[in-house]
Amino acid sequence: MRSAPIVRRATVADGAAIGHVSVASWQVTYRGLFRDEYLDALDPAQRSAPWIDRLTTAADRTRECVLVIELDGEVVGFSAIGPSPHDLAQELGELWTIYLHPAVIGRGFGHLLFTRAVSELLDRGFAEAVLWVAERNDRARRFYERQGWWADGTTKIDESFGEPITEVRYRTSLARQ
Repeated sequence: MRSAPIVRRATVADGAAIGHVSVASWQVTYRGLFRDEYLDALDPAQRSAPWIDRLTTAADRTRECVLVIELDGEVVGFSAIGPSPHDLAQELGELWTIYLHPAVIGRGFGHLLFTRAVSELLDRGFAEAVLWVAERNDRARRFYERQGWWADGTTKIDESFGEPITEVRYRTSLARQ
């Protein structure tokens, strides 16, 4: 019998699992958005390293938080929040990332993780928040819209993954959550 999923703050020990979830999620979520060769070459160890570094120094960044969701002791998703790097006054919060292992998509885990991430943004004093999502990631866009977030008309081209991907910014007033 499976236990209930648990959302908690990530620790350095979760870094490798975050890398594995990131790769598994990307390989399913972004198939058709990125070249297959790029997705197939993703390396969990490479994806883990920046998370391990971030979690090692997390105490230095009190307005940030990395969360994991685990099921039966296994990390099956993660999210990260903090001040929006695009807001110089750092008054705007941002959901930087949220990913689930494909095996648990559609089981309510994303909603649990998302709800906790929004709570963490509120706890850090943000009244508004944004997130960026690939324009063609229809499933994620529908999810955010069901949570009351809206596309605010701002887009950007992200070329950091080797090819241009158009991203759409979503926004919400956290007081309404």
